[in-house]
Amino acid sequence: MAILITTSRRPTRRVRVLAKELKRVIPHSTRIQRGKSSLRKLVDVMVSEGFDRLLLIETRRGNPGGLVFYHLVDNHLTRRATLHLIGVSLQLDKKIRFHSSVLDVEIDKGTPSLRQLGLIQGFLAEFLKDVYYHQPRGRPCTLMISHDGENFVLEFRDADRGVPMNPTLKVGGVKWQDESS
Repeated sequence: MAILITTSRRPTRRVRVLAKELKRVIPHSTRIQRGKSSLRKLVDVMVSEGFDRLLLIETRRGNPGGLVFYHLVDNHLTRRATLHLIGVSLQLDKKIRFHSSVLDVEIDKGTPSLRQLGLIQGFLAEFLKDVYYHQPRGRPCTLMISHDGENFVLEFRDADRGVPMNPTLKVGGVKWQDESS
């Protein structure tokens, strides 16, 4: 199965660029322009096209404000988690072009052990589980999770060279949804 990436209904340029960049670094993902489509209409698209997960990028004050993760269960979207973004560094900002063929999720070895860090790593590894399979085009990528003392940092890196490739996301908080809701 695959991941569908889309934005809130009225995305700004930076939100649209982030959606494009996430599509580049998450293998087996597809980005669509949402327009005025409701979540119900997105479910119809997901069912007809074979998607089982949705990554929705929210807009806050003209910038990417959150990543909302949904699973499609019995033709209904179930919200799993929301990562509240407080900062985003885009490939566009650094003039870097990168396409990922494989994505792995790891915790930065220099980061102090935090329970929440492990929860984020486990959730993202599970949500992105099918993207570990190799695609012929692109390079291997690692989603490195760290903590800078105040916030969590999600950084996409070239797995071969270990260099940051962007986007880099600074996460101010995580809201977990119950499995039953």
